[in-house]
Amino acid sequence: MKKLEHGVHAVSGTPGRVVYDMIKRGSLRTKSVKLLILDESDEMLSKGLKDQIYDVYRSLPHDISSA
Repeated sequence: MKKLEHGVHAVSGTPGRVVYDMIKRGSLRTKSVKLLILDESDEMLSKGLKDQIYDVYRSLPHDISSA
């Protein structure tokens, strides 16, 4: 988590980990995010993670690209 404070090029994690542990606590600043990649998004949705995925999107700049 300390490396996030100095800036990173890539972050990987589950929606809950990224949103609650990194974004909500201020460890991950999202203003410079350019790309969001959701791998296995269909599986995440089927496991009930829709709200957590939506929270990630809401915390990102509106002009990002997603894949």
